[in-house]
Formats: sequence, C-alpha cells, structure tokens
Amino acid sequence: MGFPLTPTLVVSMYSMLRDCPPFRGWKLPEADDIEFRTSRRKDAHGEHIEKTPPTRGARYTIMVSTEKNGHLNTILQSLAHEMVHLAQAIAKVPRRYEAHDNLDFVRRARKVCRVFGWDWRAF
Repeated sequence: MGFPLTPTLVVSMYSMLRDCPPFRGWKLPEADDIEFRTSRRKDAHGEHIEKTPPTRGARYTIMVSTEKNGHLNTILQSLAHEMVHLAQAIAKVPRRYEAHDNLDFVRRARKVCRVFGWDWRAF
C-alpha cells in the first residue's frame, strides 16, 4: 500500500460511502457517532461491533485490517461490507444476520455491489 491505513482515513472513506447510494437511504450514523479502528488481524478483512447494551462512548465500532486490505478498492469493499452489517444492526435485523447467506445481507450486498461494480459473491 502506498499510504498507511489509519482510522482517520477510514472515517473519510466511511463519510464518502455514506453519501452514496444505497447507503444514504439506510440512515447510517454520522462518522462522529462510530468508533473506527484499524487492526493487524489476518483472519478478517474487517469487523462491525455493536455494544449491547451501549456503554460509554460509541455504540458501534468498525474495524478494518491493515493486513488484509492493501489497496484502496479492497479497503472500500471491506468497509462497505461492514457498513451493510451496521445498517442491519440499525434496522434491528435479528442477530442471525451474521450469516452472509442471510437474505437481508444478500439483498443489501447486491445493491452495494451493483452501484460500485463489485462482485457480490466476493463481497
């Protein structure tokens, strides 16, 4: 990667994606209401965490791995994937949504991938 992936860059990418369809119709929180992290995890591109019940600080956390995301497009896809999980949490889709073959996840993923030209099967 030509630049270090930092939480500040992830915040900027989140804000940009949030302004694009289909995300802008999903009532996602402002970036200030989410904790953004990077990690060196090798077992996941990213992760969405919801604190239930909410504790001090942000209710939602989005993590993007610096080890699994080495190019801008990969980072954006990983972040968008976690934003789909965030949208599901806000819409109160039952926790079963963790399964990526869940109909709600597949519908949302297909919408995102159609807009950005990504393969939803790899999403």
